[in-house]
Amino acid sequence: MKLKTKLLIGFLSVSAVIIVAGILGIAEIRMLYTVSKEVGLKNAPLADAVMEVKLTATTAHLWVEEIISGAEEKEVIAEVWKLLDDSLWYCEAILKGGKNAEGTFYAVNDNAIEAKIISVKDDIEEFITLAKLRFENHFGTKELEDQALDDKFDAVFDKFITNADEAEEMLHAKIAQDAQQMEKSVTTSTLILGIATLVSFILASIAIYYLSRDIIKQVGGEPIQIAEITEQVAKGNLDLQFESSGKTATGIYASVQIMVKNLQKLTDDRTKQDWIKTGKTQLNEKLRGEQNTMTLAKKTIDFLTTYLEAQVGLFYLVNRAEQLPYLHRIASYAYTPSENIPDKFFIGEGLIGQAALEQKMLYRTHTPEEYNYIIQSGLSKAVPSHVLLVPFLYENVVLGVIEIGSSRALTKIQQEFIEQVMPTIGIAVNTAQSRQQMLELLQQTQAQSEELQRQTEELQSQQTALQQSNEELQSQSEELQTQQEELRHANEELEERTGDLERQKEAILEKNIALEKSQQAIETKAKELELASQYKSEFLANMSHELRTPLNSLLILAQLLKDNTEGNLTDKQVEYARTIYTAGTDLLTLINDILDLSKVEAGKMEIHVEDMPLAVLVEAVEQKFRPVAQEKGLDFDITVADDLPPVLPTDAQRLQQIINNLLSNAFKFTDKGEIKLDINSNSPQPAFAKGRFLAFSVADTGIGIPLEKQRVIFKAFQQADGSTSRRYGGTGLGLSISRQLAQLLGGELQLESEAGKGSIFTLYLPLNGPNRTPVSSTNGVPPESRNQVVSKNGVSQQSRSQVVSTNGFSQQSRNQVVSTVSQQSRNQVVSTNGFSQESRNQVVSKNGVSQDNTKHEKITDDRDNLQPSDKSILVIEDDRKFSGILMQLARERDFKCLVAEDGKTGLFLAEEYQPHAIILDVRLPQLDGWSVMERLKDNPQTRHIPVHFMSA
Repeated sequence: MKLKTKLLIGFLSVSAVIIVAGILGIAEIRMLYTVSKEVGLKNAPLADAVMEVKLTATTAHLWVEEIISGAEEKEVIAEVWKLLDDSLWYCEAILKGGKNAEGTFYAVNDNAIEAKIISVKDDIEEFITLAKLRFENHFGTKELEDQALDDKFDAVFDKFITNADEAEEMLHAKIAQDAQQMEKSVTTSTLILGIATLVSFILASIAIYYLSRDIIKQVGGEPIQIAEITEQVAKGNLDLQFESSGKTATGIYASVQIMVKNLQKLTDDRTKQDWIKTGKTQLNEKLRGEQNTMTLAKKTIDFLTTYLEAQVGLFYLVNRAEQLPYLHRIASYAYTPSENIPDKFFIGEGLIGQAALEQKMLYRTHTPEEYNYIIQSGLSKAVPSHVLLVPFLYENVVLGVIEIGSSRALTKIQQEFIEQVMPTIGIAVNTAQSRQQMLELLQQTQAQSEELQRQTEELQSQQTALQQSNEELQSQSEELQTQQEELRHANEELEERTGDLERQKEAILEKNIALEKSQQAIETKAKELELASQYKSEFLANMSHELRTPLNSLLILAQLLKDNTEGNLTDKQVEYARTIYTAGTDLLTLINDILDLSKVEAGKMEIHVEDMPLAVLVEAVEQKFRPVAQEKGLDFDITVADDLPPVLPTDAQRLQQIINNLLSNAFKFTDKGEIKLDINSNSPQPAFAKGRFLAFSVADTGIGIPLEKQRVIFKAFQQADGSTSRRYGGTGLGLSISRQLAQLLGGELQLESEAGKGSIFTLYLPLNGPNRTPVSSTNGVPPESRNQVVSKNGVSQQSRSQVVSTNGFSQQSRNQVVSTVSQQSRNQVVSTNGFSQESRNQVVSKNGVSQDNTKHEKITDDRDNLQPSDKSILVIEDDRKFSGILMQLARERDFKCLVAEDGKTGLFLAEEYQPHAIILDVRLPQLDGWSVMERLKDNPQTRHIPVHFMSA
């Protein structure tokens, strides 16, 4: 039978077996799909539906309780009904089937589960009825509480949970039962498929076996294997292995084996000889040139060890300088010194000495217990099991021994190579030793010649020095006589000068005494000047605070009159109140400028560096000065370069103050034309700048400043026109404060102006922020305490300018508490940090009775008529006038107000009445505001109450 026919029969037989097995597998898979569909598409979604019923009903029950308790708003009731409707829909879907966004639900086909779901549905409907009754009672006019209804409501919910849990357990039991049935089906199907696969495999294997045996017998081996062998031989690869099956090869395969074996033998012989020649050539390259013995030995042992693929190598050289010649180690490769291995061996001592004595190669195989050399690396260490010792000679005289250690046996070709290169090594070592001896003799000769020349030069120099000494001795003898005469005259002059020096010493002593007295007087004056400066700063601070105490009250009252909320004032009276408010605001600004100037001059001004967005600055300037420009009919333009960073590290408040001063001056002194604010980093850098600076340029087309007045205007209380009949008003403090603030921020304020043509003020600030941050202590309060209040339990409170809130109080309610007046008025009300107790006691009440005369009278607040449902505010303020104003403002916004005049009373009222918010003064008798704040936040009963500080 032909080979092609045999292959066709075998292929058809295997195909038939595979088709039969496939048909059986498809039938079993269809049966498994039917069972899994019953479990996955029907029962599993029903279990999810029961869980949804429990989740929605439980959420609705929680919201009902929170609405009744007041934790949730009344509007949430709609969400409760929606959740309960969802629960009823899922019950219907379990009973009758249904479909929603979650998926498709098939009706349950189990009577027990169906009955249990009907019970759950009835519980939900009863739950809805009771919830409606509870809402009617709670939101009715009398807000009745029915404990029996609440108990029944909870009992129905507990019953619902029990029935729902039982329904869920029954569904899970049914799912487990179906899964068990499916598992049995899978086992049966797997067994059938396994038997079919095994039968198919056996039949296919029999067909393939008989077919392949006949083919191999004709070819003599595997055709593919024969083709691979011939292909490798054609490519020159003769390193082939033939499988030995115990039978004699026949046909093509036997011929190929004989051919390959003959080629391998010829190639191996040629490769070995080439390897030996290559090694000799490379070794000659290493030994070429003028080298000392140590370098030659190192190169030799490194090359031999690596070329022989060994792991350790040693190079011993014979030393014949002593009576008994010995071999000492001068070079090694990958060798770790050990105390058990000596560095030198006498001739005939050990294997090394024996190899030198016999003048022939020794090859030994050692076990780890017999040998001390170690092949060591960072990860492991081992003992060489094969050692080769070869002496190298020159003219039949042993010059040294080379020792090679390897973890595997050295082949005969490697041993043959090492024997052939030994004469070359002997010649190279002898040449190096001879060269070294010649160099040593040459160095000795040169050293002796140099020593002889040095001694000759020393002898000549000594003779010359001796002649010079004789001549100098003679001249010194003559000079000695002359000096004796001069010494006698010098002694006489010295006695006269000594008397003059004594008189000068007495005069200098008198001058020193007078100088010390002057120094003491200067120090006394300096201390007096420092004390006077301190008194001046304290006086300015106290006076500014004393003035601002009645002024703030005046501004608040003027604001209330100006707003005319009750409508009982005439237009003229409202205009008078507006005039009082405007004048008072200007006076407060002047006081603040004087205080700022005193702080700057005293070095007490503090800056707080933060990342200020330039967009915020531009927006603030636009909002403040655009109406001014429109009112005066001026063009106002703000230009910001595109390449600027988004934020600038600086003190935002001080930068805003400088820009406001510059723009205010520009608008004040410009009647027509335009005013520009340009922000860029491309302006010419100032002379003082050492890095990149940002420039804020304010340019106007106003009256300009003469050259002789440009230095004067930066001094305090100075203007270009300082006469009493000048056209433009002002104190002259703005530019002085602006320049000193600019220096505090690490920058500079410069001016370019020409009379009649306008002015350009340019503020330069560093892009990386100021180099220093001045820190001062104000009113005895440390900076960290002024910026932040930290309670003992670790709760960090916000800044004094914000409301500190730790409860669920809404932002709208807090704004109602704090926003008692307009933004401008509120900023003035808050600036009360510097009020002294004495000034507050001098505030006169409306009926003309002083604070001192009424401080023991009870304050009429709302503590006696305070109801639990009222919104209340606690005001802790020792100034009765000011606390009365705050109480009036709170009442206008439907808040009940409690007033305490000291810290201890405030703490008692806070714990007793639990107000919704607290307004706290910093300076208080007995306990200051900071101590009150700390105790409020340490007390678990009061730490949730938001606190608003009143401070400058």
